[in-house]
Amino acid sequence: MGNYKIKDGLTPMLKKLVGKPSQITNRIARDMRSEIELRFRNGETPEGIKWKSSLRGGKTLVDTGLLRQSFQIQFDNKVAKVGTNIRYARIHNYGGVIRAKKKYLTIPIAREAKGKSARSFQDTFIFKSKRTGNLFIAQKNGVNLKTLYLLKKQITIPARRFMGINQKMMDKYNKWIQELYINK
Repeated sequence: MGNYKIKDGLTPMLKKLVGKPSQITNRIARDMRSEIELRFRNGETPEGIKWKSSLRGGKTLVDTGLLRQSFQIQFDNKVAKVGTNIRYARIHNYGGVIRAKKKYLTIPIAREAKGKSARSFQDTFIFKSKRTGNLFIAQKNGVNLKTLYLLKKQITIPARRFMGINQKMMDKYNKWIQELYINK
């Protein structure tokens, strides 16, 4: 679970809010989760920069909706947290390179290939595109060919940040804490 702590200048005020710190950290944690949900709806980073489009088409990072729906909050008297236990969240948030453990990554490009092994299809063969030089696994079905998978030695996942606190959020949280501190 990703941790985002309140800036040091706010911590002394939180410590003086006897009986109320968990009230404000709960509010902050819920707001952080709402901000992440908004980023998935808008397809943008905490700074408002649009995410790079998905190669598969459709809405970026919302293929199954599992990641988008996985965020949980935690809070105590000092810390507000929001995070996910989805393994692939980190690579999508920060970007990076995924390398094949064996010879190639098998990337489904046909709907019926998603979630299935290439070996579960009969009458398949590998071909190389003359135009792009990419390798594919296709299936022969009578006279028709269906391209099922793209084969790559590695792929680069671009960063599509959904986690993080921007300045607008920090200003809002600072204001909430100060209001609670002053109204104590």
